[in-house]
Amino acid sequence: MIDPLLNDLATEARTINAANGWGLDFNPDANRDELPGYLALIHSEVTEAWTAKTPREAVRELGDVIVRALDLGQLIQPGYWAGCDAEYCWIGDRDLRAEGWTETLMHLHTLTSQALEHYRKSEEWRPAVLNRLHVLVSHAWDAMRRYSPKRAPVEVVHEILAANRQRAYRHGGRRT
Repeated sequence: MIDPLLNDLATEARTINAANGWGLDFNPDANRDELPGYLALIHSEVTEAWTAKTPREAVRELGDVIVRALDLGQLIQPGYWAGCDAEYCWIGDRDLRAEGWTETLMHLHTLTSQALEHYRKSEEWRPAVLNRLHVLVSHAWDAMRRYSPKRAPVEVVHEILAANRQRAYRHGGRRT
């Protein structure tokens, strides 16, 4: 069964970001530097989570990872998240429950790097990049649940979206 949660969050993120002037002329086929810039912003959010004193304090940054990945998915393929459910999407046989905080963050960096490599090396990059974004959202969501069980990931994402709604035009990590 398809769960509308991810699509609803992605649609809201895209609406807010468009109102703030972000991604209005997104065209990664014409501008090959554009998508790497968006992926760099995801890397920076993972890095900010890494610099938090404790995993529990990093939950906001993981929420930012999710918001940026959902928005990028919408930019790449509007409506992509409508076909995604809340079930976790896995690559291989990874079991993050057995991994620690360091490995979890390293995996988020790896997924983001894999998305970039697919974009750089494949003519048909969209399915692979969207898959990595989906897995990235799933794993960040799972990490938020594991390391801050008293705060639901959706609550954190809604707080981020509410804050983004109040930001000035083109405020934030994006310059375009």
